[in-house]
Amino acid sequence: METSLSAPDSLTDGYSSVYLSLTALRETFHRSGRLDDSNAKLDEIAKLFATYLAYKRGLIAEFPAPSSSVLVSELQSAFETAARLPQYQWKKSGRSIFGEHPKLALRADDQSLAHELTLLIRQCVDLAYQAKENGDPFDILNETFGHFVRDNFRGNVEDAQYMTPPEVVDFVVDMALNDIQSDSQSRYLTVLDPSCGVGSFLTTFYFRSKARCLDLEKIRLIGQDKVERMARLATINLELFDVNEHRIEIGNSLVRGSALDELNDGVDLILTNPPFGARFSSEEVRTDCGENTPFFSSLTKVGLSIDSELLFIDRNLKLLRDGGRLLIVIPDRHCLSKRNRSNSTSTSCKDSDIKSDY
Repeated sequence: METSLSAPDSLTDGYSSVYLSLTALRETFHRSGRLDDSNAKLDEIAKLFATYLAYKRGLIAEFPAPSSSVLVSELQSAFETAARLPQYQWKKSGRSIFGEHPKLALRADDQSLAHELTLLIRQCVDLAYQAKENGDPFDILNETFGHFVRDNFRGNVEDAQYMTPPEVVDFVVDMALNDIQSDSQSRYLTVLDPSCGVGSFLTTFYFRSKARCLDLEKIRLIGQDKVERMARLATINLELFDVNEHRIEIGNSLVRGSALDELNDGVDLILTNPPFGARFSSEEVRTDCGENTPFFSSLTKVGLSIDSELLFIDRNLKLLRDGGRLLIVIPDRHCLSKRNRSNSTSTSCKDSDIKSDY
Protein backbone atom coordinates (compact mmCIF):
# COMPACT_ATOMS: atom_id res chain seq x y z
CA MET A 1 0.00 0.00 0.00
CA GLU A 2 1.21 3.49 -0.83
CA THR A 3 -0.77 6.41 0.52
CA SER A 4 -0.38 9.58 -1.51
CA LEU A 5 -1.05 12.89 0.15
CA SER A 6 -0.52 16.26 -1.48
CA ALA A 7 1.68 18.91 0.12
CA PRO A 8 -0.27 20.97 2.66
CA ASP A 9 -1.42 24.45 1.65
CA SER A 10 -2.09 25.61 5.19
CA LEU A 11 -1.35 24.78 8.80
CA THR A 12 -4.72 23.00 9.06
CA ASP A 13 -4.08 20.97 5.91
CA GLY A 14 -0.66 20.00 7.21
CA TYR A 15 -2.12 18.90 10.53
CA SER A 16 -4.77 16.77 8.82
CA SER A 17 -2.31 15.21 6.38
CA VAL A 18 0.23 14.25 9.03
CA TYR A 19 -2.48 12.84 11.27
CA LEU A 20 -3.82 10.75 8.38
CA SER A 21 -0.33 9.36 7.80
CA LEU A 22 0.01 8.39 11.46
CA THR A 23 -3.39 6.71 11.45
CA ALA A 24 -2.47 4.79 8.29
CA LEU A 25 0.74 3.72 9.97
CA ARG A 26 -1.18 2.24 12.88
CA GLU A 27 -3.54 0.45 10.50
CA THR A 28 -0.58 -1.03 8.60
CA PHE A 29 0.41 -2.90 11.74
CA HIS A 30 -3.18 -4.04 12.22
CA ARG A 31 -3.51 -5.48 8.72
CA SER A 32 -0.18 -7.24 8.95
CA GLY A 33 -1.31 -9.20 11.99
CA ARG A 34 1.93 -8.29 13.77
CA LEU A 35 2.03 -6.87 17.28
CA ASP A 36 -1.53 -7.39 18.50
CA ASP A 37 -1.08 -5.16 21.55
CA SER A 38 -1.84 -1.49 20.79
CA ASN A 39 0.95 -0.31 23.06
CA ALA A 40 3.47 -2.52 21.24
CA LYS A 41 2.40 -0.93 17.94
CA LEU A 42 2.79 2.52 19.42
CA ASP A 43 6.25 1.60 20.68
CA GLU A 44 7.36 0.55 17.18
CA ILE A 45 5.89 3.68 15.62
CA ALA A 46 7.70 5.80 18.20
CA LYS A 47 11.00 4.06 17.39
CA LEU A 48 10.68 4.71 13.65
CA PHE A 49 9.39 8.23 14.27
CA ALA A 50 12.38 9.05 16.47
CA THR A 51 14.81 7.50 13.96
CA TYR A 52 13.63 9.42 10.91
CA LEU A 53 13.38 12.62 12.93
CA ALA A 54 17.04 12.17 13.90
CA TYR A 55 17.93 11.66 10.23
CA LYS A 56 16.06 14.80 9.14
CA ARG A 57 18.00 16.80 11.73
CA GLY A 58 21.32 15.43 10.55
CA LEU A 59 21.94 13.56 13.79
CA ILE A 60 22.34 10.22 11.99
CA ALA A 61 23.80 9.78 8.51
CA GLU A 62 21.35 7.34 6.92
CA PHE A 63 17.70 6.33 6.81
CA PRO A 64 16.85 3.69 4.19
CA ALA A 65 14.75 4.26 1.08
CA PRO A 66 11.52 2.23 0.95
CA SER A 67 12.80 0.47 -2.19
CA SER A 68 15.87 -0.99 -0.50
CA SER A 69 16.23 -4.75 -1.00
CA VAL A 70 17.58 -5.10 2.54
CA LEU A 71 15.18 -2.64 4.12
CA VAL A 72 14.61 -4.44 7.42
CA SER A 73 18.31 -4.72 8.24
CA GLU A 74 18.93 -1.09 7.21
CA LEU A 75 16.03 0.13 9.35
CA GLN A 76 17.40 -1.89 12.25
CA SER A 77 20.84 -0.33 11.80
CA ALA A 78 19.45 3.21 11.55
CA PHE A 79 17.34 2.73 14.68
CA GLU A 80 20.21 1.28 16.70
CA THR A 81 22.33 4.31 15.74
CA ALA A 82 19.57 6.77 16.68
CA ALA A 83 18.89 4.98 19.96
CA ARG A 84 22.45 5.76 21.08
CA LEU A 85 22.04 9.52 20.60
CA PRO A 86 22.29 11.64 23.77
CA GLN A 87 18.81 13.01 23.02
CA TYR A 88 17.40 9.51 23.43
CA GLN A 89 19.06 8.62 26.72
CA TRP A 90 17.82 8.90 30.27
CA LYS A 91 19.89 11.62 31.87
CA LYS A 92 20.29 9.91 35.23
CA SER A 93 21.27 6.41 34.04
CA GLY A 94 22.67 7.15 30.58
CA ARG A 95 20.63 4.21 29.25
CA SER A 96 18.73 4.46 25.96
CA ILE A 97 15.05 5.34 26.32
CA PHE A 98 14.39 2.34 24.05
CA GLY A 99 15.89 -0.19 26.45
CA GLU A 100 19.15 -1.89 27.28
CA HIS A 101 19.47 -3.50 23.83
CA PRO A 102 17.33 -1.39 21.44
CA LYS A 103 15.83 -3.38 18.59
CA LEU A 104 12.92 -3.01 16.19
CA ALA A 105 10.34 -5.80 16.31
CA LEU A 106 10.57 -6.23 12.52
CA ARG A 107 11.69 -9.66 11.34
CA ALA A 108 13.69 -10.57 8.24
CA ASP A 109 10.51 -11.66 6.43
CA ASP A 110 8.73 -8.36 7.20
CA GLN A 111 10.07 -6.68 4.03
CA SER A 112 6.60 -5.71 2.77
CA LEU A 113 5.52 -4.34 6.15
CA ALA A 114 8.80 -2.43 6.46
CA HIS A 115 8.23 -0.91 3.02
CA GLU A 116 4.82 0.48 4.03
CA LEU A 117 6.05 1.69 7.38
CA THR A 118 9.03 3.48 5.85
CA LEU A 119 6.85 5.23 3.27
CA LEU A 120 4.43 6.43 5.91
CA ILE A 121 7.07 7.52 8.43
CA ARG A 122 8.87 9.54 5.76
CA GLN A 123 5.61 11.04 4.59
CA CYS A 124 4.53 11.91 8.13
CA VAL A 125 7.68 13.89 8.93
CA ASP A 126 8.22 15.29 5.43
CA LEU A 127 4.71 16.74 5.29
CA ALA A 128 5.40 18.64 8.49
CA TYR A 129 8.56 20.10 6.99
CA GLN A 130 6.69 21.11 3.84
CA ALA A 131 4.35 23.21 5.98
CA LYS A 132 7.16 25.43 7.27
CA GLU A 133 5.93 28.44 5.28
CA ASN A 134 2.77 28.43 7.40
CA GLY A 135 4.40 27.71 10.76
CA ASP A 136 7.04 25.77 12.62
CA PRO A 137 7.01 22.15 11.35
CA PHE A 138 7.72 20.82 14.80
CA ASP A 139 4.66 22.61 16.12
CA ILE A 140 2.49 20.69 13.63
CA LEU A 141 4.23 17.40 14.23
CA ASN A 142 4.03 17.67 18.00
CA GLU A 143 0.34 18.55 17.97
CA THR A 144 -0.43 15.71 15.59
CA PHE A 145 1.62 13.17 17.52
CA GLY A 146 -0.13 14.22 20.72
CA HIS A 147 -3.55 13.64 19.19
CA PHE A 148 -2.44 10.29 17.77
CA VAL A 149 -1.23 9.17 21.19
CA ARG A 150 -4.46 10.30 22.85
CA ASP A 151 -6.58 8.42 20.30
CA ASN A 152 -4.49 5.29 20.78
CA PHE A 153 -5.07 5.32 24.52
CA ARG A 154 -8.79 6.12 24.41
CA GLY A 155 -9.48 2.49 23.51
CA ASN A 156 -7.34 1.19 26.35
CA VAL A 157 -8.95 1.75 29.73
CA GLU A 158 -5.77 1.12 31.71
CA ASP A 159 -3.71 3.60 29.69
CA ALA A 160 -6.44 6.23 29.28
CA GLN A 161 -5.74 7.43 32.83
CA TYR A 162 -2.48 8.92 31.60
CA MET A 163 -4.14 11.29 29.15
CA THR A 164 -5.24 14.78 30.18
CA PRO A 165 -7.91 16.27 27.85
CA PRO A 166 -6.27 18.86 25.56
CA GLU A 167 -8.75 21.56 26.54
CA VAL A 168 -7.73 21.11 30.19
CA VAL A 169 -4.05 21.29 29.27
CA ASP A 170 -4.62 24.47 27.24
CA PHE A 171 -6.59 26.11 30.05
CA VAL A 172 -4.01 25.31 32.72
CA VAL A 173 -1.06 26.44 30.59
CA ASP A 174 -2.74 29.69 29.55
CA MET A 175 -3.59 30.46 33.17
CA ALA A 176 0.02 29.87 34.17
CA LEU A 177 1.40 32.03 31.37
CA ASN A 178 -1.04 34.85 32.11
CA ASP A 179 0.15 34.77 35.70
CA ILE A 180 3.89 34.71 35.05
CA GLN A 181 4.13 36.93 31.98
CA SER A 182 4.13 40.05 34.10
CA ASP A 183 7.18 38.77 35.95
CA SER A 184 10.69 39.84 35.04
CA GLN A 185 12.18 37.64 32.32
CA SER A 186 15.71 38.12 33.64
CA ARG A 187 15.70 34.81 35.53
CA TYR A 188 15.59 31.26 34.24
CA LEU A 189 12.30 29.40 34.62
CA THR A 190 12.21 25.75 35.72
CA VAL A 191 8.91 24.14 34.70
CA LEU A 192 8.12 20.68 36.05
CA ASP A 193 5.49 17.96 35.67
CA PRO A 194 6.19 15.21 38.26
CA SER A 195 3.55 12.94 36.64
CA CYS A 196 4.26 13.91 33.06
CA GLY A 197 2.60 11.10 31.08
CA VAL A 198 3.36 11.82 27.41
CA GLY A 199 4.46 15.37 28.24
CA SER A 200 1.34 17.29 27.24
CA PHE A 201 1.74 20.07 29.82
CA LEU A 202 5.42 20.56 29.02
CA THR A 203 5.09 20.62 25.23
CA THR A 204 2.05 22.89 25.36
CA PHE A 205 3.84 25.27 27.72
CA TYR A 206 6.75 25.48 25.31
CA PHE A 207 4.46 26.03 22.31
CA ARG A 208 2.44 28.75 24.04
CA SER A 209 5.60 30.41 25.38
CA LYS A 210 6.99 30.55 21.86
CA ALA A 211 3.74 32.05 20.57
CA ARG A 212 3.95 34.72 23.28
CA CYS A 213 7.57 35.48 22.35
CA LEU A 214 9.00 34.48 25.71
CA ASP A 215 12.75 33.84 25.89
CA LEU A 216 12.86 30.08 25.23
CA GLU A 217 16.55 29.92 26.12
CA LYS A 218 15.60 30.68 29.73
CA ILE A 219 12.98 27.94 30.04
CA ARG A 220 14.00 24.54 31.42
CA LEU A 221 11.41 21.77 31.07
CA ILE A 222 11.57 18.74 33.38
CA GLY A 223 9.26 15.75 33.64
CA GLN A 224 9.14 12.41 35.38
CA ASP A 225 6.82 9.40 35.18
CA LYS A 226 7.02 6.02 36.84
CA VAL A 227 5.86 4.25 33.65
CA GLU A 228 8.74 3.90 31.18
CA ARG A 229 6.53 4.00 28.07
CA MET A 230 5.06 7.33 29.14
CA ALA A 231 8.46 8.83 29.85
CA ARG A 232 9.75 7.58 26.49
CA LEU A 233 6.83 9.18 24.60
CA ALA A 234 7.32 12.41 26.55
CA THR A 235 10.98 12.46 25.48
CA ILE A 236 10.05 12.06 21.81
CA ASN A 237 7.31 14.67 22.19
CA LEU A 238 9.84 17.21 23.47
CA GLU A 239 12.32 16.26 20.75
CA LEU A 240 9.68 17.13 18.16
CA PHE A 241 9.88 20.71 19.41
CA ASP A 242 13.69 20.66 19.37
CA VAL A 243 13.65 22.01 22.93
CA ASN A 244 17.19 22.92 23.98
CA GLU A 245 16.78 22.55 27.71
CA HIS A 246 14.66 19.58 28.76
CA ARG A 247 14.94 16.44 30.81
CA ILE A 248 12.63 13.47 31.25
CA GLU A 249 13.27 10.76 33.84
CA ILE A 250 11.70 7.51 34.99
CA GLY A 251 10.76 7.31 38.63
CA ASN A 252 8.14 7.59 41.35
CA SER A 253 8.07 11.29 42.19
CA LEU A 254 6.62 10.69 45.65
CA VAL A 255 9.28 8.45 47.12
CA ARG A 256 12.78 9.36 48.18
CA GLY A 257 15.64 8.65 45.81
CA SER A 258 14.19 9.73 42.47
CA ALA A 259 15.88 12.22 40.15
CA LEU A 260 13.50 14.96 41.32
CA ASP A 261 14.88 15.06 44.86
CA GLU A 262 17.62 17.43 43.72
CA LEU A 263 14.90 19.93 42.70
CA ASN A 264 13.36 20.21 46.17
CA ASP A 265 12.65 23.86 47.05
CA GLY A 266 13.86 25.04 43.64
CA VAL A 267 11.08 24.74 41.02
CA ASP A 268 9.40 27.87 39.63
CA LEU A 269 6.28 26.33 38.10
CA ILE A 270 4.56 22.93 38.34
CA LEU A 271 1.83 21.95 35.86
CA THR A 272 0.44 18.50 36.57
CA ASN A 273 -2.44 16.03 36.60
CA PRO A 274 -1.29 13.39 39.11
CA PRO A 275 -2.64 9.84 39.31
CA PHE A 276 -5.52 9.46 41.71
CA GLY A 277 -7.56 6.70 43.27
CA ALA A 278 -4.74 5.01 45.19
CA ARG A 279 -4.43 5.20 48.96
CA PHE A 280 -1.36 4.85 51.14
CA SER A 281 -0.99 4.19 54.85
CA SER A 282 0.68 6.83 56.97
CA GLU A 283 3.35 4.24 57.81
CA GLU A 284 4.17 3.81 54.09
CA VAL A 285 4.33 7.56 53.61
CA ARG A 286 6.70 8.10 56.52
CA THR A 287 8.96 5.25 55.38
CA ASP A 288 8.95 5.73 51.60
CA CYS A 289 8.30 9.44 51.10
CA GLY A 290 9.77 11.02 54.22
CA GLU A 291 10.82 14.63 53.73
CA ASN A 292 9.37 14.66 50.21
CA THR A 293 5.90 14.89 51.77
CA PRO A 294 6.64 16.85 54.94
CA PHE A 295 3.05 17.37 56.09
CA PHE A 296 1.73 13.83 55.70
CA SER A 297 4.99 12.27 56.89
CA SER A 298 4.61 14.20 60.13
CA LEU A 299 1.24 12.61 60.96
CA THR A 300 1.50 10.10 63.79
CA LYS A 301 -2.04 8.67 63.80
CA VAL A 302 -1.91 4.90 63.39
CA GLY A 303 -3.98 3.36 60.56
CA LEU A 304 -4.47 6.62 58.67
CA SER A 305 -5.04 6.22 54.91
CA ILE A 306 -4.05 9.04 52.54
CA ASP A 307 -5.23 9.68 48.97
CA SER A 308 -2.47 9.73 46.35
CA GLU A 309 -3.61 13.06 44.94
CA LEU A 310 -3.24 14.69 48.36
CA LEU A 311 0.23 13.22 48.67
CA PHE A 312 1.10 14.79 45.33
CA ILE A 313 -0.06 18.21 46.54
CA ASP A 314 2.26 17.85 49.53
CA ARG A 315 5.09 16.62 47.29
CA ASN A 316 4.65 19.41 44.76
CA LEU A 317 4.72 22.08 47.45
CA LYS A 318 8.02 20.65 48.66
CA LEU A 319 9.43 20.93 45.12
CA LEU A 320 8.46 24.61 44.71
CA ARG A 321 10.78 27.46 45.57
CA ASP A 322 9.50 30.34 47.67
CA GLY A 323 7.12 32.22 45.39
CA GLY A 324 6.77 29.26 43.00
CA ARG A 325 3.45 28.32 41.44
CA LEU A 326 1.50 25.04 41.36
CA LEU A 327 -1.36 24.37 38.94
CA ILE A 328 -2.74 20.90 39.60
CA VAL A 329 -5.75 18.91 38.36
CA ILE A 330 -7.45 17.03 41.20
CA PRO A 331 -10.84 15.31 41.68
CA ASP A 332 -13.87 17.39 42.63
CA ARG A 333 -14.00 15.93 46.11
CA HIS A 334 -10.79 17.75 46.93
CA CYS A 335 -11.96 21.05 45.47
CA LEU A 336 -9.93 23.82 47.05
CA SER A 337 -12.82 26.19 47.60
CA LYS A 338 -13.40 27.73 51.00
CA ARG A 339 -16.61 25.77 51.45
CA ASN A 340 -15.39 22.35 50.30
CA ARG A 341 -11.72 22.46 51.26
CA SER A 342 -10.80 19.35 53.22
CA ASN A 343 -8.99 19.69 56.50
CA SER A 344 -6.03 17.65 55.30
CA THR A 345 -5.58 19.63 52.10
CA SER A 346 -6.03 22.92 53.89
CA THR A 347 -3.40 22.02 56.45
CA SER A 348 -0.87 20.81 53.87
CA CYS A 349 -1.32 24.12 52.04
CA LYS A 350 -1.16 26.27 55.16
CA ASP A 351 2.01 28.06 54.06
CA SER A 352 0.75 28.56 50.50
CA ASP A 353 -1.47 31.08 48.81
CA ILE A 354 -4.36 29.30 47.07
CA LYS A 355 -5.15 31.73 44.30
CA SER A 356 -8.17 30.02 42.73
CA ASP A 357 -9.85 26.72 41.91
CA TYR A 358 -12.06 25.70 38.98
